[in-house]
Amino acid sequence: MAAAFRLYSKLDTFWGLTGQLLSGGYLKFYSAGTTTPKDVFGELGLTTNNGPQIALDASGRPSVDVWGSGSYFVEIYDADDVKQGEADNVQIPGGEATALPTLVDGEYLTNDGAVMSWAEIRQVPDPTGHSDEVLSSDGTTLTWIPKPSDGDAGGDPITDSRIQSGSSSVSGGSGKTVTKAVTFPVAYSASPKVYIQLTGAAPTASGAYPKDSVTAISTTGFTVTFNTTTGGTSADSYSGSDITGTQAFDWLAIGTVP
Repeated sequence: MAAAFRLYSKLDTFWGLTGQLLSGGYLKFYSAGTTTPKDVFGELGLTTNNGPQIALDASGRPSVDVWGSGSYFVEIYDADDVKQGEADNVQIPGGEATALPTLVDGEYLTNDGAVMSWAEIRQVPDPTGHSDEVLSSDGTTLTWIPKPSDGDAGGDPITDSRIQSGSSSVSGGSGKTVTKAVTFPVAYSASPKVYIQLTGAAPTASGAYPKDSVTAISTTGFTVTFNTTTGGTSADSYSGSDITGTQAFDWLAIGTVP
Protein backbone atom coordinates (compact mmCIF):
# COMPACT_ATOMS: atom_id res chain seq x y z
CA MET A 1 0.00 0.00 0.00
CA ALA A 2 1.22 3.52 -0.82
CA ALA A 3 2.16 5.63 2.19
CA ALA A 4 -0.61 7.78 3.70
CA PHE A 5 -0.32 11.54 4.09
CA ARG A 6 -2.56 14.42 5.18
CA LEU A 7 -3.81 16.51 2.25
CA TYR A 8 -5.76 19.02 4.39
CA SER A 9 -6.71 19.37 8.04
CA LYS A 10 -9.81 20.74 9.73
CA LEU A 11 -7.71 23.85 10.58
CA ASP A 12 -7.19 24.85 6.93
CA THR A 13 -9.36 27.75 5.71
CA PHE A 14 -10.18 28.19 2.01
CA TRP A 15 -10.81 31.47 0.16
CA GLY A 16 -12.22 32.15 -3.29
CA LEU A 17 -11.04 34.03 -6.36
CA THR A 18 -12.13 37.39 -4.97
CA GLY A 19 -10.91 36.68 -1.46
CA GLN A 20 -14.31 35.57 -0.23
CA LEU A 21 -14.57 32.90 2.47
CA LEU A 22 -15.74 29.67 0.83
CA SER A 23 -18.38 28.96 3.42
CA GLY A 24 -20.43 25.94 2.36
CA GLY A 25 -18.13 25.17 -0.56
CA TYR A 26 -16.45 21.82 -1.23
CA LEU A 27 -13.30 20.04 -2.43
CA LYS A 28 -13.26 17.45 -5.22
CA PHE A 29 -10.48 14.87 -5.57
CA TYR A 30 -9.24 12.99 -8.66
CA SER A 31 -6.26 10.84 -9.59
CA ALA A 32 -3.42 13.17 -10.53
CA GLY A 33 -3.57 14.41 -14.11
CA THR A 34 -7.08 13.03 -14.68
CA THR A 35 -10.73 13.64 -13.90
CA THR A 36 -11.16 10.16 -12.46
CA PRO A 37 -12.58 10.53 -8.93
CA LYS A 38 -10.24 9.33 -6.19
CA ASP A 39 -11.33 8.71 -2.60
CA VAL A 40 -9.87 10.39 0.46
CA PHE A 41 -9.94 9.15 4.03
CA GLY A 42 -10.49 10.37 7.55
CA GLU A 43 -7.28 9.19 9.23
CA LEU A 44 -3.68 8.02 8.82
CA GLY A 45 -4.71 4.38 8.68
CA LEU A 46 -6.94 5.12 5.62
CA THR A 47 -9.78 3.24 7.30
CA THR A 48 -12.69 5.69 6.99
CA ASN A 49 -13.45 6.24 3.30
CA ASN A 50 -15.00 9.69 2.83
CA GLY A 51 -15.29 9.41 -0.94
CA PRO A 52 -13.93 11.84 -3.57
CA GLN A 53 -15.68 15.03 -2.28
CA ILE A 54 -15.38 16.86 1.06
CA ALA A 55 -17.66 19.68 2.22
CA LEU A 56 -16.36 22.94 3.69
CA ASP A 57 -18.12 24.19 6.83
CA ALA A 58 -19.36 27.70 7.59
CA SER A 59 -15.77 28.76 8.37
CA GLY A 60 -14.54 27.56 4.95
CA ARG A 61 -12.74 24.63 6.55
CA PRO A 62 -12.96 20.90 5.67
CA SER A 63 -15.64 19.15 7.69
CA VAL A 64 -13.23 16.26 8.33
CA ASP A 65 -9.50 15.65 8.17
CA VAL A 66 -8.46 14.73 4.64
CA TRP A 67 -5.95 11.87 4.24
CA GLY A 68 -4.92 10.04 1.12
CA SER A 69 -2.16 8.11 -0.64
CA GLY A 70 -0.38 8.54 -3.95
CA SER A 71 -1.07 11.84 -5.74
CA TYR A 72 -4.23 13.88 -6.46
CA PHE A 73 -5.74 16.50 -8.72
CA VAL A 74 -7.86 18.77 -6.46
CA GLU A 75 -10.60 21.27 -7.38
CA ILE A 76 -12.28 23.74 -5.02
CA TYR A 77 -15.83 25.13 -5.44
CA ASP A 78 -17.98 27.70 -3.66
CA ALA A 79 -21.48 27.01 -2.34
CA ASP A 80 -22.92 27.93 -5.76
CA ASP A 81 -20.85 25.22 -7.54
CA VAL A 82 -18.54 27.80 -9.11
CA LYS A 83 -14.99 26.55 -9.43
CA GLN A 84 -12.56 28.71 -7.47
CA GLY A 85 -9.23 26.96 -8.12
CA GLU A 86 -7.34 23.71 -8.66
CA ALA A 87 -4.05 22.00 -7.90
CA ASP A 88 -2.50 18.93 -9.54
CA ASN A 89 0.00 16.40 -8.23
CA VAL A 90 -0.88 17.03 -4.60
CA GLN A 91 1.24 14.43 -2.77
CA ILE A 92 3.78 13.84 -0.03
CA PRO A 93 6.47 16.54 -0.21
CA GLY A 94 9.29 15.07 -2.28
CA GLY A 95 7.06 12.36 -3.72
CA GLU A 96 6.07 8.86 -2.71
CA ALA A 97 9.69 7.66 -2.78
CA THR A 98 10.54 9.84 0.24
CA ALA A 99 7.68 8.52 2.37
CA LEU A 100 8.69 6.56 5.44
CA PRO A 101 7.08 3.10 5.12
CA THR A 102 5.20 1.51 8.00
CA LEU A 103 7.65 0.50 10.72
CA VAL A 104 8.69 -3.18 10.86
CA ASP A 105 10.17 -4.65 14.04
CA GLY A 106 13.80 -5.78 13.72
CA GLU A 107 14.38 -4.31 10.25
CA TYR A 108 16.36 -1.28 9.05
CA LEU A 109 15.50 1.44 6.54
CA THR A 110 17.07 1.17 3.09
CA ASN A 111 16.18 2.02 -0.51
CA ASP A 112 16.60 0.80 -4.08
CA GLY A 113 17.60 4.21 -5.37
CA ALA A 114 13.96 5.20 -5.90
CA VAL A 115 11.78 4.03 -2.99
CA MET A 116 12.52 3.56 0.71
CA SER A 117 11.82 0.17 2.24
CA TRP A 118 12.62 -1.99 5.26
CA ALA A 119 15.12 -4.87 5.10
CA GLU A 120 16.15 -7.60 7.50
CA ILE A 121 19.03 -6.70 9.80
CA ARG A 122 22.04 -8.97 9.25
CA GLN A 123 24.46 -8.79 12.14
CA VAL A 124 26.87 -11.09 13.89
CA PRO A 125 25.10 -13.02 16.68
CA ASP A 126 26.16 -12.40 20.28
CA PRO A 127 29.56 -14.09 20.85
CA THR A 128 29.02 -14.37 24.62
CA GLY A 129 29.58 -17.94 25.74
CA HIS A 130 30.95 -19.06 22.36
CA SER A 131 34.68 -19.22 23.09
CA ASP A 132 36.71 -21.19 20.50
CA GLU A 133 33.78 -21.20 18.07
CA VAL A 134 33.56 -19.77 14.56
CA LEU A 135 30.71 -18.19 12.62
CA SER A 136 28.82 -20.44 10.21
CA SER A 137 25.50 -20.45 8.34
CA ASP A 138 22.80 -22.88 7.25
CA GLY A 139 22.08 -20.65 4.26
CA THR A 140 19.60 -18.57 6.21
CA THR A 141 20.75 -17.99 9.79
CA LEU A 142 24.17 -17.11 11.19
CA THR A 143 25.24 -19.46 14.01
CA TRP A 144 28.31 -20.30 16.09
CA ILE A 145 29.89 -23.74 15.66
CA PRO A 146 32.97 -25.41 17.26
CA LYS A 147 36.23 -24.22 15.73
CA PRO A 148 37.81 -26.97 13.57
CA SER A 149 41.01 -28.44 14.98
CA ASP A 150 44.14 -26.88 13.55
CA GLY A 151 46.16 -30.03 14.21
CA ASP A 152 48.58 -31.30 16.84
CA ALA A 153 52.36 -31.52 16.79
CA GLY A 154 53.49 -33.54 13.76
CA GLY A 155 50.17 -33.24 11.93
CA ASP A 156 48.23 -30.98 9.58
CA PRO A 157 44.50 -31.27 8.83
CA ILE A 158 43.44 -31.64 5.18
CA THR A 159 39.62 -31.90 4.98
CA ASP A 160 38.86 -35.17 6.84
CA SER A 161 42.43 -36.49 6.54
CA ARG A 162 45.60 -36.01 8.53
CA ILE A 163 49.19 -36.02 7.35
CA GLN A 164 51.71 -36.94 10.03
CA SER A 165 55.45 -37.23 9.67
CA GLY A 166 58.55 -37.84 11.71
CA SER A 167 62.16 -38.97 11.82
CA SER A 168 63.59 -41.99 13.55
CA SER A 169 66.51 -44.43 13.41
CA VAL A 170 67.40 -48.02 14.27
CA SER A 171 70.74 -49.43 15.42
CA GLY A 172 72.11 -52.53 13.74
CA GLY A 173 73.90 -55.56 15.17
CA SER A 174 75.63 -58.36 13.30
CA GLY A 175 72.82 -59.48 11.01
CA LYS A 176 71.27 -58.34 7.82
CA THR A 177 67.83 -57.46 9.26
CA VAL A 178 66.71 -54.88 11.82
CA THR A 179 63.21 -53.61 12.78
CA LYS A 180 61.84 -50.47 14.35
CA ALA A 181 58.36 -49.73 15.79
CA VAL A 182 56.99 -46.20 15.37
CA THR A 183 53.96 -44.73 17.19
CA PHE A 184 51.86 -41.97 15.57
CA PRO A 185 51.53 -38.74 17.58
CA VAL A 186 47.76 -38.82 16.87
CA ALA A 187 45.81 -42.02 16.27
CA TYR A 188 43.91 -42.49 12.99
CA SER A 189 40.36 -43.79 12.61
CA ALA A 190 41.64 -46.42 10.14
CA SER A 191 45.06 -47.76 9.16
CA PRO A 192 46.83 -45.04 7.10
CA LYS A 193 49.25 -45.22 4.19
CA VAL A 194 52.88 -45.14 5.37
CA TYR A 195 55.95 -44.15 3.35
CA ILE A 196 59.64 -44.49 4.32
CA GLN A 197 62.68 -42.52 3.12
CA LEU A 198 66.22 -43.54 4.15
CA THR A 199 68.46 -40.72 5.33
CA GLY A 200 72.04 -40.42 6.54
CA ALA A 201 74.98 -42.73 5.87
CA ALA A 202 74.69 -46.37 4.88
CA PRO A 203 74.66 -48.70 7.94
CA THR A 204 76.88 -51.34 6.28
CA ALA A 205 80.65 -51.66 5.88
CA SER A 206 80.25 -52.08 2.14
CA GLY A 207 78.24 -48.86 1.83
CA ALA A 208 75.10 -50.69 0.73
CA TYR A 209 71.72 -49.39 1.82
CA PRO A 210 69.10 -51.87 3.04
CA LYS A 211 65.65 -52.34 1.55
CA ASP A 212 62.71 -51.27 3.73
CA SER A 213 59.39 -52.99 4.31
CA VAL A 214 56.54 -51.53 6.36
CA THR A 215 54.53 -54.06 8.32
CA ALA A 216 51.99 -54.15 11.12
CA ILE A 217 50.36 -50.84 10.15
CA SER A 218 47.58 -49.93 12.61
CA THR A 219 45.68 -46.82 13.68
CA THR A 220 48.35 -46.09 16.29
CA GLY A 221 51.62 -46.90 14.52
CA PHE A 222 53.64 -49.25 12.31
CA THR A 223 56.78 -51.41 12.17
CA VAL A 224 59.46 -50.98 9.54
CA THR A 225 61.98 -53.71 8.66
CA PHE A 226 65.33 -53.03 6.99
CA ASN A 227 67.32 -55.84 5.38
CA THR A 228 70.22 -56.33 2.97
CA THR A 229 69.53 -59.89 1.86
CA THR A 230 69.49 -60.49 -1.88
CA GLY A 231 68.60 -64.16 -2.13
CA GLY A 232 72.04 -65.03 -3.45
CA THR A 233 74.14 -67.45 -1.37
CA SER A 234 77.50 -65.73 -1.73
CA ALA A 235 76.08 -62.20 -1.35
CA ASP A 236 74.03 -63.09 1.70
CA SER A 237 77.10 -64.68 3.27
CA TYR A 238 79.13 -61.49 2.79
CA SER A 239 79.76 -59.83 6.15
CA GLY A 240 80.18 -56.43 4.55
CA SER A 241 76.43 -56.26 4.02
CA ASP A 242 75.64 -56.78 7.68
CA ILE A 243 73.72 -53.86 9.21
CA THR A 244 76.21 -52.87 11.85
CA GLY A 245 75.62 -49.12 11.92
CA THR A 246 72.59 -46.92 12.52
CA GLN A 247 70.01 -46.47 9.80
CA ALA A 248 68.21 -43.10 9.95
CA PHE A 249 64.90 -42.63 8.16
CA ASP A 250 61.97 -40.26 7.71
CA TRP A 251 58.37 -41.47 7.62
CA LEU A 252 55.11 -40.03 6.29
CA ALA A 253 51.60 -41.28 7.12
CA ILE A 254 48.33 -40.20 5.47
CA GLY A 255 44.92 -41.31 6.72
CA THR A 256 41.52 -40.32 8.05
CA VAL A 257 41.03 -38.88 11.51
CA PRO A 258 38.24 -39.74 13.97
